[in-house]
Amino acid sequence: MSCRFQHSPVLFLLVGFLAGIMFTRRPQEDGSKATSIWPEIPIHAGTTDRCKTYAIATGKVNEEVEAVYLLDLVTGELTGFVIGSGRMGFQTVYRRNVLPDFQLDPAKNPQFMMVTGLVNIKPGEGVQKHAVRADKGKQEKGNQEHLTKPSVAAVYVAETTTGSVWAYVIPWEVGLREKMEVVSGRIEAVGKASFRNVNGPEPLRG
Repeated sequence: MSCRFQHSPVLFLLVGFLAGIMFTRRPQEDGSKATSIWPEIPIHAGTTDRCKTYAIATGKVNEEVEAVYLLDLVTGELTGFVIGSGRMGFQTVYRRNVLPDFQLDPAKNPQFMMVTGLVNIKPGEGVQKHAVRADKGKQEKGNQEHLTKPSVAAVYVAETTTGSVWAYVIPWEVGLREKMEVVSGRIEAVGKASFRNVNGPEPLRG
C-alpha cells in the first residue's frame, strides 16, 4: 500500500515564509555588519563535577574569561583560579574557607554541594575594593586599592545538614588580564539563605 502526498501551494508558501524570517539578514544601524533578524540568544553553560573529597565548577568572571572553583568537601576550603591572557598560566588565585560561614566543625562531616550562576551585581560594601599583588612570589607590603568589580557569575555553596546556601563572588580587578602580574585575594560572600527557613534569605552581617 502506497501513500501519496497532496502538494499544497499554501503549504509551500508557508514554509518559504518561515524560512525567509529565519534567514533574511538586515544591516546594522551603522551599516557595518549584517545580522539575522532571528533573535540572538546568548548561551552560558557553567560546568560542575565532584569526586569523594572535592567539587569543581566553572563560572564567568567577565565577558571574556571564566574562573575554575575547587571546594574541599572535608576542610571547606574554596579556591578560585583565573588563567591569564598570555602564556603565564593561571594569573590569579582567590581563597576562602566556608566552614565559619556555615558555623560547621569539619569533624561533623559536612555535606556540600556547589554550582555557579550569573548574577551581574554592582560593586558594593559586601565586596572588598582591593587586590593583593605578588611579584615573583614576594607579596607587596600592604594592600593597594584598584578598581574592582564582582565577577558576573557567583559560586553557590549549599550544605544539607545546616540547610543553608551561600553565594560568593571574586572581586575582579578591571584590566587585570592585560597586565603581566600575579594576584591573590579573598573570595567574598554576597548572600546567604536557608532552604529550610520559610522566612527566606537572611541579611549578611559584618
